[in-house]
Amino acid sequence: MIYKTEAIAKEFELYLTQKILSYDKLPELYVIQIGDDFASNRYIKHKKQKCDSLELNLVLKKFDFTVDPIIVENYIKSVSITKPGIIIQLPVPAKFKYLIDTLDSKCDVDLLAPHSELYESYGFLTPTIGAIDITLKKILNSENIVFKDLMKQKLDLSQKKVAVIGQGKLVGKPLLSYLLARGATIISINKNTKSPQLLTNLADIVISAAGAHSLVNKDWIGENTIVIDAATVELDGTLIGDVDKSDINQDTVLCPSPGGIGRLTILYLIYNLLIFSKTF
Repeated sequence: MIYKTEAIAKEFELYLTQKILSYDKLPELYVIQIGDDFASNRYIKHKKQKCDSLELNLVLKKFDFTVDPIIVENYIKSVSITKPGIIIQLPVPAKFKYLIDTLDSKCDVDLLAPHSELYESYGFLTPTIGAIDITLKKILNSENIVFKDLMKQKLDLSQKKVAVIGQGKLVGKPLLSYLLARGATIISINKNTKSPQLLTNLADIVISAAGAHSLVNKDWIGENTIVIDAATVELDGTLIGDVDKSDINQDTVLCPSPGGIGRLTILYLIYNLLIFSKTF
């Protein structure tokens, strides 16, 4: 079964629209892009469209791969003065990665800099983890909860075994912290794990963020399992995920990629932008 997120996204957008009404001055979002990555261009386009629909200003600043990192660093410092939301669109070449650690904590709405762990202890989540959180709450909760109450709810995973495929900075690592805080029994899988299919078959929930197209199929998934595809890979000009959705069991609940948590991730980024501007 393919789990569609369009209905959740509509609820989330309405929630954000109502929240925006309480703002005298709306925060801006600065997106720093280095290079011309195909997937990044798609993500930024969708972010811009969603910000426009909510009447929020997104400022895109693009740099070429050949730019001196100091120039980018100075630009970030200059725009940080007014405390907007700032994200550095990943991926970036290795020489630019240090820039994430230089972000002002009050501007880092992606929660990727070292201070993010402290923020998570206060309930903040990275946009992708926030999207996964909302999706799991909706799938696991049989009651029809009002969205604002859903956002306040802390998910209890103490009776669940959760397999995480991938240990990247953007999803895998923060996801492990999130699951630990919610009491889950965690099965962590990386590229060196032997017989990963045997481990994922033990899980109630499988979340894949490996960035390896069509890696996961029915051989990886046990009965009545929830599967969330949190990866996006470009293949011949098309974006696909880790999970081969044409080769899964009928009793599997799959939130696919693309078309799954992506739209919720963008909305959660905007949620962080709004909350940061009020908190700081």
